[in-house]
Amino acid sequence: MSIPLHLAVHVLGLTAAFGLAAFALARPQAVGRGRMSIVIGGLLLAGVHLVSGAFLTDGSWPLYVRTAAYASLAFGGVGGLMGATPVVVAAAPLSAHIAAAVAGVAAAWSSARGRVGQSLPTLPLVVGLVAWAAADALVRTSATLAGGLSIAGSLAIGFWLVRAANQSLLARFVAAFVALLLALVVGLAVASGTLFSNDLREDRLEALGTAASVRADQFSTDWPRDLQASATAVGGERLAEVVAQAAPARTNLDELARELTRLGSVDIALLVDRAGTVLGSWDALSQAPVGGTEQLALAGDPTIGTALAGTTTVGLAGVGDRGLYAIASHPLARAIDGEVRRDDQTGVLLLGRALHDIRALGRSAALAGADVTLVVGGSVAGTTISDPTMAAAVPQALATAAVREGDLGGRNAFIAPAPLIDPDGTVEGVLVFTEDASSVADVQRDTAATLFRIALFALIATALIAAWTARRTTAPITRLTRAAERVAGGDLAFRVDMDRPDEVGRLASAFDHMTESLELREYELIEAAEVESDLRTRLEAVTASMGEGLLATDPDGNVVTVNKTAARLLRSSPGRIVGRDIRRVLRGTVAGEPLIDQLGHVDDLETAEVRGTLGRGRRAVPISAIATPLLDDEGYLLGRVYVMRDITGEVEVERMKTEFLSNISHELRTPLTPIKGYAEVMRVKDIGRERTVEFAENIAEAARRLERIIGMLVDFASLEAGRMEIHLEPTDVGEQIDEVFQRWRKLEPERVFRRRVSKDVPQVNVDPRLLRRCIEELIDNSVKFSEEAITITAERDGIRHVRLTVKDLGMGIEPDALDSILRDFHQEDGSATRRYGGLGLGLSIVQRILDRFGADIVIESELDVGTDVHLYLPVARGKTS
Repeated sequence: MSIPLHLAVHVLGLTAAFGLAAFALARPQAVGRGRMSIVIGGLLLAGVHLVSGAFLTDGSWPLYVRTAAYASLAFGGVGGLMGATPVVVAAAPLSAHIAAAVAGVAAAWSSARGRVGQSLPTLPLVVGLVAWAAADALVRTSATLAGGLSIAGSLAIGFWLVRAANQSLLARFVAAFVALLLALVVGLAVASGTLFSNDLREDRLEALGTAASVRADQFSTDWPRDLQASATAVGGERLAEVVAQAAPARTNLDELARELTRLGSVDIALLVDRAGTVLGSWDALSQAPVGGTEQLALAGDPTIGTALAGTTTVGLAGVGDRGLYAIASHPLARAIDGEVRRDDQTGVLLLGRALHDIRALGRSAALAGADVTLVVGGSVAGTTISDPTMAAAVPQALATAAVREGDLGGRNAFIAPAPLIDPDGTVEGVLVFTEDASSVADVQRDTAATLFRIALFALIATALIAAWTARRTTAPITRLTRAAERVAGGDLAFRVDMDRPDEVGRLASAFDHMTESLELREYELIEAAEVESDLRTRLEAVTASMGEGLLATDPDGNVVTVNKTAARLLRSSPGRIVGRDIRRVLRGTVAGEPLIDQLGHVDDLETAEVRGTLGRGRRAVPISAIATPLLDDEGYLLGRVYVMRDITGEVEVERMKTEFLSNISHELRTPLTPIKGYAEVMRVKDIGRERTVEFAENIAEAARRLERIIGMLVDFASLEAGRMEIHLEPTDVGEQIDEVFQRWRKLEPERVFRRRVSKDVPQVNVDPRLLRRCIEELIDNSVKFSEEAITITAERDGIRHVRLTVKDLGMGIEPDALDSILRDFHQEDGSATRRYGGLGLGLSIVQRILDRFGADIVIESELDVGTDVHLYLPVARGKTS
């Protein structure tokens, strides 16, 4: 791990583990019989962090200790054995981290299912132990990830311990001090460790970059100059003459080139004639003439042409991915009478030094204390890196020419590239200095250990000081707490008697005066409480018996009182209403506006009275509500009182009255219009006997319709008032259906009426006249709303009822209208221009008649399919009236 991560892991882990042990010692009632197991487990974990944080150990044995610690915590979590020796899991060294992880999960499971901190939520503790276990499992896979998980686990357990400390002032005081110092110490240690680690890396990177730049400058500048001096020294007139004599005959001069490579720092030598033909060459590294590919590359180098022009030239010459040379090309000119003729060139001497020579690279590596790699044309031409994978990764690592730190064959390394630049500005290759970044690990390790010891010492010292200070501060508070508990238990004669000059002493004196006052007023309070209790009982009895709903709020608008009627109106219970905001309780509307807004604000001093609805949709209830302020004797606002009255009956009466007037006026005008019209025509002109008879029949039909309307009203009034006489007797259903059908077949000759009566249908106990009236009304509705056949069936339904069904294939009824179709004066289309007439009393009268029979009615309908009306008539058991 890095220094900051190492410090954070072990400082936080030690603190959290020791906190677990301290918790078990300080709160035995919270851990039960597993107290000592938890103490042992916490101390073992703290010891491991202490040893590991100071780098006092190597190997896997700390993981086995952690395994034993987790096992001890697992025993303690389930109330394990008192003083039990921790169980050490026997596992091979390679599986030590797995054993620790498994034991950690077991400890987390036992904490979740066991008795640790019964009064506290155990989720943070369980999460912390699971994170620790995961860190142990991953410690050999990813140290950074394991460190992060360990820190997360320590913070989770620390959070749990802080929550546990809230139940003790002393513990909370110490926990606050330790947490504050822990944050400070860890922060400073992490910051200093980070700075040190960064400085150490920067210094090493800078040194490596400097070495790379210096060596690259030597390769591309100093070495060519040295070669130039050597070429000038040996490339005189004698060598020029030899080349001139050998050129026509193409004499092989390899031996001469070999002699030239024995000069200091010369690896290759080439003798080239004026035509650019190589007469002789030698490679001292391979102890053979220069190969064909390398020979062509070197002979074609631009420095050869410049030398043939009479100028000694230096530079870098690459031979593909086989290497890179520092070269010097020197012109060979003959001398006449001791004077060199520059215009009489016989050839060129090329001397070179292999930059890719492992010996040259090795010397550079030894001086820099790092590996050196020469990259030419994107390939490794030479390297001192012994690992082939790392060496092959060097070209891919050269993203920039800057010093940096990065991955090299799976290992973190410092990389310092320096370009090798030809005098003409061409980059011929890159010299790369690399060093394993772990080279700074020993220095980091020592620094981390020192910082850990400093942080640990600071934490221990501060914790001891905090405990001593907290004890002195909390001791008198603890005494006051016990005194308060005595007083709360009813011992008002108890006194603290604490003589201190500070705030705590003054608090103790005030506490004693308070208990004296309480003792004197106890009797008065008891007496007042009895009076108030009696008054409250009577008041609650009054409000509970009110027919109106009552709610009272405090000045903030929260409900403090609600009676049963109000709870029933709100479709809730008093317990769920009390304490809620009145704006969330009284939800309804007044003329489209919110009900609560119309009743005034909670601090409004005016009285408001409205009529509206309470609730929404189908569950809305029409109410009359009044809101008035609640004031004390001095006029201060104590809240607001809301009184609500259910006016559903009144609204229904008003609706019925409105619908009745609308229907009756429409229905009366309908038959009166033809009566008046035909009579007026007959009065003013002679229309003949035939037309007179026709008009008279129409007038008679309208009169019968009017008579039927009046009859329905009279029957409805009689049924409503209970004045209609009903004679129940055994009645044959089929005969009543036939009698009704005879009249309707005359009225509707084109209509098809079907009758289906089962043979086993018994007689029913009804009034025959009123049964026919019910069938008439149902057929009238079917004829009105259907143009298809109408079918009446009768069949036995169990042993007590006969089911009589009137079925049509008409327009049907909306599903939402089925609940209201039986209401008085109700019509689906109540407009003055409606297509179908009627008072809306037919089904209402049928239901009232059936109620007197002790029968039921059920309506089934589907829009655009038809309607089935079922009458469940009681089977006759004898003649009654």
